[in-house]
Amino acid sequence: MARRSKVDLHGLLERIVELFERDKMPITDIALTLQGEGYDISRSAIHRSLKKNEDVAVNFKRALDESRMLLEEIKDNPGTDILELTHQMLAQKLSEYVREIDNLDFEDPTKLFNAVASISHAQVGIGRLKMEFQAGVSAAKKALEAELKRILMEESPAVLLAVLDAIERVEVKKSRSYK
Repeated sequence: MARRSKVDLHGLLERIVELFERDKMPITDIALTLQGEGYDISRSAIHRSLKKNEDVAVNFKRALDESRMLLEEIKDNPGTDILELTHQMLAQKLSEYVREIDNLDFEDPTKLFNAVASISHAQVGIGRLKMEFQAGVSAAKKALEAELKRILMEESPAVLLAVLDAIERVEVKKSRSYK
């Protein structure tokens, strides 16, 4: 039976990868940090774990980079855009998974089909939400215009014309698409 490393025994691989990739710590500093936290882990054990688990490290780094990029892209967007992006990412991951399937020998294939259906329904719901939002903005704009007309018609027709012109120029900008 193969012996498990101290890194594996303590479940420290992801932490080591994070310190190495994200914090750009050299292996010696990682060893000192972990030793300061009470783990008896040597530099060579950390190096072996990083080398042996290079795929995990690459995937972790990719996920970290994607997360940073995602956070930068969505920081000023409304919730519907965030939901839409999240569902698109799930659909992409599910699509990648399906492409890698050699045969459909599943214990319960309905889980896969339900996942695809669930993502599709969610995307339709997000589209509906966006349309309802646009309809709400248009209705609010019309209601504001009507009320301003009523108030300003008698008091100041020149101001009314300027306000109506300003309302006409207002547009709700659509955020960029993530497709």
